[in-house]
Amino acid sequence: MQSLSLVGVSGLSFIICLVSSVVYSRNYKLIAIVFSITTMLIVYGYNRLETSSVFNDGYNIRIVQPNLIEHHMGDRSKQILALETLFELTFTNLDRHKANIIIWPEAAFPFGYHNLTPWEKILSESIPANDYLITGIDRYEYGDNKVVKAYNSIIIFDHNGATKSSYDKVILVPFGEFVPLRRFLPNFIDKVAYGIGDFSVGKNKSLLKINDEFAGIIPLICFESIFSHYIKGFNFKDAGLLLNITNDAWFGDSIGPYQHLAMARARAVEYGIPMIRVANNGISAVIDSKGRIINSILLNTKSIMDIKTPLKVEKSTIYADYQYLILLFVAILLFILTLVEKVLYSHK
Repeated sequence: MQSLSLVGVSGLSFIICLVSSVVYSRNYKLIAIVFSITTMLIVYGYNRLETSSVFNDGYNIRIVQPNLIEHHMGDRSKQILALETLFELTFTNLDRHKANIIIWPEAAFPFGYHNLTPWEKILSESIPANDYLITGIDRYEYGDNKVVKAYNSIIIFDHNGATKSSYDKVILVPFGEFVPLRRFLPNFIDKVAYGIGDFSVGKNKSLLKINDEFAGIIPLICFESIFSHYIKGFNFKDAGLLLNITNDAWFGDSIGPYQHLAMARARAVEYGIPMIRVANNGISAVIDSKGRIINSILLNTKSIMDIKTPLKVEKSTIYADYQYLILLFVAILLFILTLVEKVLYSHK
């Protein structure tokens, strides 16, 4: 897995295919070369894993996994119950002697950002001084007394209930967060997907900031964590943490949540940045910059997890700095190998 820090998922996929094809060809010279390369990658991986995870004692981070199964949209009684569950988990045995960063999962806050005013007082009374709440929330923009845009967002609140930083999801899930082709076939889509609205695409790819002491955070909502190139669009060299909030309840008890976690881990290795992953029903996890899971909460479990802040131990990785050049190199190498194969085949 550590080879991801050198070549990324695309490069590793190429190596796997190369090994398979070379073994099939029974060309022993090529097999020896490829075997040497893979051996070096394995040794590199072992050496990289010899360094221990590093943590900052300055902040305690509380991960809240509420395991809210029922959808609470529009049902006030369910919204209140969801909020009560979140607050109960949030403040159970919370260490008041430390600065705390509390993190809730995707769309956890059951009221939209436009309905937040009545809750600001509750937030300010609930969040201790010097503490912060990071939560997934639906954010709405209004025009002519109606919603004109809706965003799947992350917002950081301080102890006064004021917004410190925010991010709107950029890569939306087809059919889950928007219906494709609506812009080109509005009448047809409105008929076949009647009553289904679309989330809007976020425009800002800035790091989330809590304060000047805490490193910048790269926000990843739901399946944004599976796209390696997406992180490149942030100022990742100034980031100290990847934050992935998600709701994987839609997967049920399938392999989906485990696959989603595995793909998120790959991002931590590729960029050498630790990750905190907070999921509604699991799997919430703390992942260091080498992709090691330090701690986690099981699937379909209502629980909390208190952790120290995982630290970034290297400025950057080779893949993070040169990923497009690596992909170009792989493409050129494939082209050369294809030409060589054709030349050899034509002389037979």
